[in-house]
Amino acid sequence: MDDESGDTELPPDNPTNMPGHIIKATQYVRTFPDIEDLLFVCSWLGGFTSKWFRKLAKDKNPLTPTWQHLDDSEIPVYRLSDHVWIWKAFKGIEELIKHVENTQSKMPHETLKEFLRITSHLPHRGARKSSDDFILDFTAEEIRRQNLRRFTIENDILKKRMLSVTRNARETRFLLHSRDTVLYYGLDWGFFTGEDVVWKQFIEAQTQHDEASNDESQWDNPLRYGLAIEMAKEGNRLERTFAPVEMFDHAQDIILKSSSENGLFPGQLDDFSKEPALFDRELFRDFYFHVGFELPYILLRTIEEPGQQTTETPGQRRPRLETPQSPVQRARELSPMPEPVVGTVPGYINTQDGRAFAIQRTLKRQNPYGRLVDLSNIVEVPEEWIYRQQDFLTFVPPTDQLKLDLVQSEAPSDMNKAMGKYLFSNAVDPKDATFPPHGDCYVSINDVRKDRKQRKWSVKEKSATYPLLTYKDLWFRLQKRRNAAYSKKRLIYLESPDYIVASLCYVASPESERGHIAQFFDRHAKVHANWLYDDTAAVFNSWITEVHFRFFQVFSPNDGEIPSQEPTPVRQIKSQTCGISGDHAYLVDAVISFRISGDFFDRYWTCYVAQHFANPKDLESPLTNDVLDKTTHWQQRKVLELMLMNCILEKVYTSTSLILRRIEQGPRQKTSDAGEKYFSKDSFEDRKPGELRECFQLLVILKNNITSLQGLIEQWNNRESSQGRERPRWTRSDEQKYRKSIKQKTAQFEDHNREIKAAAARIEFLIALVTNAQDAIRAKKSLREAENITLFTYVTVFFLPVGLAVSVFGMNGIPDRTTIVSMLVTAAVALLITIGVLWCVLSHLIPFGFRSPWSLFKTRNSRQRPVEVDNEGLQEENTSQRIRRRLSHAYNKSSKPIKYDRDLESQTELTREERLSTLDERSFK
Repeated sequence: MDDESGDTELPPDNPTNMPGHIIKATQYVRTFPDIEDLLFVCSWLGGFTSKWFRKLAKDKNPLTPTWQHLDDSEIPVYRLSDHVWIWKAFKGIEELIKHVENTQSKMPHETLKEFLRITSHLPHRGARKSSDDFILDFTAEEIRRQNLRRFTIENDILKKRMLSVTRNARETRFLLHSRDTVLYYGLDWGFFTGEDVVWKQFIEAQTQHDEASNDESQWDNPLRYGLAIEMAKEGNRLERTFAPVEMFDHAQDIILKSSSENGLFPGQLDDFSKEPALFDRELFRDFYFHVGFELPYILLRTIEEPGQQTTETPGQRRPRLETPQSPVQRARELSPMPEPVVGTVPGYINTQDGRAFAIQRTLKRQNPYGRLVDLSNIVEVPEEWIYRQQDFLTFVPPTDQLKLDLVQSEAPSDMNKAMGKYLFSNAVDPKDATFPPHGDCYVSINDVRKDRKQRKWSVKEKSATYPLLTYKDLWFRLQKRRNAAYSKKRLIYLESPDYIVASLCYVASPESERGHIAQFFDRHAKVHANWLYDDTAAVFNSWITEVHFRFFQVFSPNDGEIPSQEPTPVRQIKSQTCGISGDHAYLVDAVISFRISGDFFDRYWTCYVAQHFANPKDLESPLTNDVLDKTTHWQQRKVLELMLMNCILEKVYTSTSLILRRIEQGPRQKTSDAGEKYFSKDSFEDRKPGELRECFQLLVILKNNITSLQGLIEQWNNRESSQGRERPRWTRSDEQKYRKSIKQKTAQFEDHNREIKAAAARIEFLIALVTNAQDAIRAKKSLREAENITLFTYVTVFFLPVGLAVSVFGMNGIPDRTTIVSMLVTAAVALLITIGVLWCVLSHLIPFGFRSPWSLFKTRNSRQRPVEVDNEGLQEENTSQRIRRRLSHAYNKSSKPIKYDRDLESQTELTREERLSTLDERSFK
């Protein structure tokens, strides 16, 4: 035995540990009443009982004398068997106190006097209940009466009031477990005195549980046979196919045959052969040896044959059931029920001959507390045995070369090529097992075991994780035949899978799944947008969900090395340079895909998770080992799907936010840390047109990707409604056990959805900023071009008289005086016309540069008095001015009517009235 398994621990401190020692001591005094034995027991029992009383007062429920089974449980669990032990010990102490008081009065002794000090912890007759934490405010009879009332409840399924075995805020258990043999001890001790009806209903309900809980062929706990003997002795049934007499003989035969030659009894049996078996887990070590000691006590208690009268305490009335049924009655009860017809009365089944039979209701091992369960989520699918079994339970992966060649011939082209390579043949060839394995892969497989009938697996034992680093290791795990006991659910995580890994998964899949697996890897390789497929088919007993996420990341060579491209990966990395993030940065696409294929009853499924990133740091499983080891809720499909979606959406949002932050910062080096968190919209106007063009392209790519992602999220939210009446099975137990986890994961999903929406709004905002920056740059460029044209016009005016002079001196001779005078007059007129034209042009280009004194005076007067601006005057104003004008106008309607003053920006522009007045002056001149 290794060091880890050799470390032993004490059993959990439950309420039955100390009462067991007290019961042994009190029974010893009753069996040996000598004064020496009494003094011996009282010498140590007083201090021991005082500690127990303080513990009872500390751990008691504040409303009733009830104690939870374990103190460290998140939801308090209360067991009826614990309170039988506590009541028996408490009653024994009360009887011993009376005996010691009588003895002390007759024969005083210091030891007896010291023992009687424990009465200070007990309530006194006629005295008020003290608020002291160390004084108990109840008696043994109050413990019995209060707990019988607390554990008597109406069964929601059978509609009868009966005792329950376990109670908590989530569920109620009516099925007897092997450790509940103490209830029959309590029956002899008088704990259930006066509760004939509820006890009878409770015992009769045992055979109305489902067959999985009461199938004798699956019992591997000898103590359950001991419980069957106790019930058979009282004429009760634990298993419906055995009459009490038959079960009494059969159970005794199994127990006696399993005992060893030295008379010891085993604590565990093989469920098939009923041979002794050693406990397989350290957790069951104490229970294993406890069973070996309790079985002889049960055999001694039940020496008498069933039906014989047992001795009872005078004045004590025990609840009894009727005489066991005859074989004829038993055969009639077990006969098949007639076929039902349409039009039955609720709760009954009508047959062809007009007879009505009550519907047989069956109980589960754990019955959820009805008022805390949302019945609208429950989907019950009866007659599970009718539906087709999952193919992987009967499928054996091919191992010989002939079958592998046949599978290769039917495989897609890419997988066909991969299966022809040496790395694949080396992985599947058993002869090369002694040689070092070739080829690296990054795969992990998590197999989930099936629940045990009598006891549950721990969190670590419920699933097994296998990290696989070579192709041969992967094939060694995949070639093994799966079974429901050890691999009913399987999670396969693939990091940057290549076609050899895909081919191994393809070959190890059943024939009905190979085509779908090939399509899964093909979509993973070629997907260009987010993709979702969800389909349920009750007739084919299938539930398939497949999701592909494609998003973008920024990769720099400093972050790591790009994974090797040999052998050929399934997903080729697509990239383009990203100057925003640096000279050697790339924008690459990343893909995460998962496919879950299972049955309609959600018992078995296989999940493939494949992801492909350029940065090796991102190659981490969406479900880390810490998550898998802390809880088993991920083994439920609905919880697993939400966990995968949350992990993926978080990754998408993180990658998108990083790209947006780099777009906001730009390629410039920041001089302060504040620039890394905050940016100004003017920073885009300072960038080069090429940088803005690249930012715009990146934002459009991200916008299209986020839009596609939002469509997938909406489709995911509506998938249950699209399933219609073919919703997968969801039992009351599932609702009770996983609803809290589903609510938490759904809330996280909604948070990520809001983050995605915020990222989409952020992208739209940045696109608007980049567009405005581009428009501003174009406007500045147009303004500079206009200024250049103005300067060119000024230069052209200089050449007008020069051209006139050239034309004059270009004549053949000197013109006469008349010609010269005419030329001067013509030049003067042309000069005046030119000056007038320039005056009009410059007056429009420069508002205050060339204006007449009359227009300037009129403009000043118009500015000194308020001006009401009509709708036509608002046409030349910008958007911000219009908003401010409308807001002020709306405000002025509710207050005093005031005139709107033009702001500083409006003072630099001419209004429509000013331009008209200028034109009137010119026309007047």
